[in-house]
Amino acid sequence: MQSLLIIIEKGDEDGIPIKYREKIMALSKKTNKAIAKRWDEAIARREAERKKK
Repeated sequence: MQSLLIIIEKGDEDGIPIKYREKIMALSKKTNKAIAKRWDEAIARREAERKKK
């Protein structure tokens, strides 16, 4: 018979494991900044195209 070991990580109010919270939040912030930058660039391109017409 095999034993099954289950380890329950304590998490914060969002369910993020406390052990990895800082790293996950840093990655999330970096990703959000990159998305916002691409979004702003796309809006600027559309505005430039609209002005040409």
